[in-house]
Amino acid sequence: MLFDLCNSPTTFKRLMEKILQPVPASACVVYLDDILVHKFTYAVVLTNLRTVFQLIAKANLHLNPAKCSLFRQHTSFLGHLVSERVSTDPAKVEVVEKWSAPTSTAHWRKGNDSRGRQLAKTLSQLRRLSSPLPS
Repeated sequence: MLFDLCNSPTTFKRLMEKILQPVPASACVVYLDDILVHKFTYAVVLTNLRTVFQLIAKANLHLNPAKCSLFRQHTSFLGHLVSERVSTDPAKVEVVEKWSAPTSTAHWRKGNDSRGRQLAKTLSQLRRLSSPLPS
């Protein structure tokens, strides 16, 4: 599948969800081009991996071994560190922590203008959705 096309990641995700439908969501997560197989015990992870590999092979798909990470106790997934618990990736937080504090009202408005417009747009859409239906 060509990932240069605009809908390729979404199409791939839909395909993987259909292929991996027999695997419970508590054991396998698909997000765009990432597949995360997880459990707390080694034996269960092996069983889940075997099932995922068999289903992928049955669909005539192939995995790129260079892009696979197996049996990791900690991994970064969607901006979070996943281990026995989920926490925010420090590298993502560091960017926000390095933002300089606004020194003037104009500086503050410049930094928050686009976010404020987006928030106002989202709130107006929510207000419209939550308003009573006309009779």
